[in-house]
Amino acid sequence: MNLRGESGFSLAELAGVVAIIGILVSIAVASYTFTTSRAHSVACESNRRTLDGAVQLYRADNSGRAIDDITDLEPYIENPVSAFRCPAAPTVSLSYNATTGQIECAYHAE
Repeated sequence: MNLRGESGFSLAELAGVVAIIGILVSIAVASYTFTTSRAHSVACESNRRTLDGAVQLYRADNSGRAIDDITDLEPYIENPVSAFRCPAAPTVSLSYNATTGQIECAYHAE
């Protein structure tokens, strides 16, 4: 308490408030990072499912013939530029595995 009767916060009180705010911000950043990572993973899975559906449409239109390359699916995809990329790693392109018949992501490979 100040001897002159002025009201205000002490240095210890201000330091405590700053510490609490710092802890809350670090929790928020960690939560945001996890949520963003999870959202990218779910978006990639959605892209793979969309492309799997496009593979089925391609096969139906081409007497059951398998695709030669993932770019064969472009007519079946509304936005092929974003559908062929992993949202978590935009430099990673999704690919078609002819052996398994599945669309795969090198970034989310299990």
